[in-house]
Amino acid sequence: MKFFISGSFLLFLSIGLSAQTDTSRLLPSTEIIAQRLNFFTIGQTQLQSDSFALGLFQNQRLSQFLQFEIPLSIKSYGTGLSTLSARGLAANHTAILWNGINLQNALNGSTDLAIMDVGISQRISVKLGGCSALCGSGAIAGVVSLDNQKSKNEDFHGQLSYGLGSLERRNTSGQFEFNRSNIGVSVRVSTQSATNDFQFRNTAEIGQPLQNATHSAYNFLNISGNMYLQLSPNDFLSTHFWQSVNYREITPTMTAFSDNAIYRDTSNRLTTEWAHFFKKSFFKVRGAILTDKNFYQSDIIKNSQNGVKTYIGEVELNYNFTEKHFFRIGVNATSDNSDDNNYKEDKKRNRIAFFINDAIKTNFVTLTGNIRQEWIDNLSSPTTFSSGFEKHFIFKNYPQNNWTLRGAFSRNFNVPTFNDLYWPNLGNSHLVNEQGWSEEVGVSFKRSAERERFEVHATLFAIDIKNRIVWLPQTDGQWRPANQNQISSKGIETWLNYTFENAIFKYKINANYQFANVIDGDGGVQLFVPKHKGGIGFSVQHKSAYFSWQQTASDKRYGTTDKTTWTDPFTLADATVGFTPSFFKSKKGHFNLKSDIRLGVSNVFNTDYQVILFYPNPRRQYSLDFLVSF
Repeated sequence: MKFFISGSFLLFLSIGLSAQTDTSRLLPSTEIIAQRLNFFTIGQTQLQSDSFALGLFQNQRLSQFLQFEIPLSIKSYGTGLSTLSARGLAANHTAILWNGINLQNALNGSTDLAIMDVGISQRISVKLGGCSALCGSGAIAGVVSLDNQKSKNEDFHGQLSYGLGSLERRNTSGQFEFNRSNIGVSVRVSTQSATNDFQFRNTAEIGQPLQNATHSAYNFLNISGNMYLQLSPNDFLSTHFWQSVNYREITPTMTAFSDNAIYRDTSNRLTTEWAHFFKKSFFKVRGAILTDKNFYQSDIIKNSQNGVKTYIGEVELNYNFTEKHFFRIGVNATSDNSDDNNYKEDKKRNRIAFFINDAIKTNFVTLTGNIRQEWIDNLSSPTTFSSGFEKHFIFKNYPQNNWTLRGAFSRNFNVPTFNDLYWPNLGNSHLVNEQGWSEEVGVSFKRSAERERFEVHATLFAIDIKNRIVWLPQTDGQWRPANQNQISSKGIETWLNYTFENAIFKYKINANYQFANVIDGDGGVQLFVPKHKGGIGFSVQHKSAYFSWQQTASDKRYGTTDKTTWTDPFTLADATVGFTPSFFKSKKGHFNLKSDIRLGVSNVFNTDYQVILFYPNPRRQYSLDFLVSF
């Protein structure tokens, strides 16, 4: 299999520029961003959430949404950081892309999902498997892509919402859109706050008494804007802005007294993209500026400030040989610059990457090949590449059934973070890049009928990483990072989605399951990642009323690599009931005002659970939300 895929990859790169295609067959300009992952990840598991799920979770945290909808594992440190794990690997092995820009923080390599508002994006998709050849460092286990696009509905539209709930939770949001054929503008503002003095069972004390968290308040603010301009028939400009300002009181663990720790962070993200369409290709230039600043203070640490600025520039040419053959070539330049009072001096890292992507669809099979060479501070990093195939089967007697056999193979890498390299007295400047291989094979089945749609995906995967970076205790008792020999993750993941409607009801059922067996070279395990994780969801709609049930189950999570400590398995369930009447509509139909009233229950079973050992989490909570759209 490896020989076949690699051979097809080399064949693609030898094909010369030829043939022509009409501009009308190129992707719409608002969908250019998603092309890279959609066209050139052939053979990998690709999942996309529907509009109903996005609407249901739009005022929730991204961590809550992904926990129920996708076979991913969330690692939550109470009111602190929330990160995700794909295929059993660490948070810095899964990239979070926002309109094509990698949001992984250069200081720690992760992206905090707890402060991200689902409504910030119109489309959330997940690509599981190695994507370093497409996205660079950090995309070893997968990619979560958050994309915005110009609405197809013209004129002025908007939505206002207000919600309240347990633990003095309050959330408000407002979003507005104005669209014409050659211009589109959208703005969204959302806030969420709570005293969050939740009750939890302290399993670290004798008798496991119920206690109240007394230092857990938070306040989140997200402001985003998008602008789309059709400058000419062949020129399209888009700009996206996102500011996040957040305050959190850090909940102490069950084994510690509160040290009154607080954490403030501010992120500003700006990206602009210009695309010019030719008769048979399009040229794209993109620039981005990302700034992250955070401030930590406690009774012990009085002033810890960390910050990083990232500048990104990218130029690419996309060429359509034919309607079934796509080619892309480009250059990416990224500069990371620290602004950290913990380092002895500010640090800087420059990266230049050259990439080529090719995808072709024949009557027999669909194939893709990607290659990327990156230089970090003028030193060459490992050449990464990926290749994949998909073979579709449609039987004459069952034309509505579509079977797909697929597979993918990739080489990937991950650079050390600034904290790994430069943390005072602990960092290791001699660390080398993590690198490894990822391979998978799977089958997908889709059935489409007039009122019914069913799809299921099953995938076997294997990932091997050498020079894995881990922090380990040294002879002097201090923890320092080092490159370990190897870590491997092998497993299976499945995902199912079924929708059906009749004259009265519309039903949706979705389910997912992932088994990931992660072992390092010494026989240890990946920390705080379950071997088994699954979820199931059910929703039913009748006219303007709907009911949704989402449930997830997680296996135990080890707190030490020698398996001597762990958290207990748990299951969580959320339920929502809502009503969306249209209470005003003009006679001419130009103005449509709708309301939405939702009652939600989180952690229905009042489960006491821990994701990270001795970090408490809330029990059952209630919420009531009001939405008005126009």
